Amino acid sequence: MKPGVLILMVTIAVAVAGCGEGGGAVPGLFPGAARQTDDQGRELPFRVTHPRRWNDKNDGTTFEPCTGLAEETLRELMIDPSSAEDAETSDAADRGCRWTYSTPEFRDVVTIQQVVTDSDSASPEPTDVVPHGSDDGSESSCSAQFTHSAAVVTTTAEGPSGNRETLCMLAMYFHVATTKALGI
Repeated sequence: MKPGVLILMVTIAVAVAGCGEGGGAVPGLFPGAARQTDDQGRELPFRVTHPRRWNDKNDGTTFEPCTGLAEETLRELMIDPSSAEDAETSDAADRGCRWTYSTPEFRDVVTIQQVVTDSDSASPEPTDVVPHGSDDGSESSCSAQFTHSAAVVTTTAEGPSGNRETLCMLAMYFHVATTKALGI
């Protein structure tokens, strides 16, 4: 192998190995690479696969739902911190996390999700709780929303039909823990 080719290969290997804190991409080096940390440099609890997870439809706040609450707080809310997954599965506007509960009565039945979307002129007040979803024998849900910077943070609990009151209680507990963590 020619020495010039070997030097080029080593240079490329070093550049790839140093792709930023927490596996995040060096801006401009690999334009399609997905960022793996929040704005404070904290690693996300899963591997981000969508390069546009952070985009102009959810950049109104530096708050990141996936790192917004400490693991201890998640456990106090009966949420399994290791169950965190990306709430977004495409390049849509939302950015956030989805978790499952650790207690037997909720595990594998109820999920809690928190997402960030840039706000518009009709932003919710910090205490808005909006019951929604169907009770048609399939699923119910309940959401709580608050504004942070120029974004709306929405917490949604989803589970079996007929449990809207419980779901609203779970969404509200998560909502209150988040606003408390943010000092709102």
